Amino acid sequence: APMLRRLRIAACLVPESLERSGELAGNLQAALRTYFDPAGGWAIGATPAEDDVTLALLDQPGLLRIEDMRFGEIGDDGLARPWGAAVQEDELVVLDKDGVRIAFLQPEEMP
Repeated sequence: APMLRRLRIAACLVPESLERSGELAGNLQAALRTYFDPAGGWAIGATPAEDDVTLALLDQPGLLRIEDMRFGEIGDDGLARPWGAAVQEDELVVLDKDGVRIAFLQPEEMP
């Protein structure tokens, strides 16, 4: 069995509307869980990158843009640390149970 590395993604996003941000957050979390699911094709030894997350979120209705994104690794002690070294060929990255944290920024007003 592969060694598991637990990933946490913290994303700062700009929605089309703050009123629907709760629904958008649920959709985004579900999209990321699906994307990083080994049963869905996430490979042993694959190192996650911002491009992976962007790809998983690309077509989500109500999302204007990704402002910032950070990866953390949850250790066996439950503490979060900055994402470390590249994933080894016998390791599998999985989202932690609290693996997606989303903060929304106010959409800019159009003139």
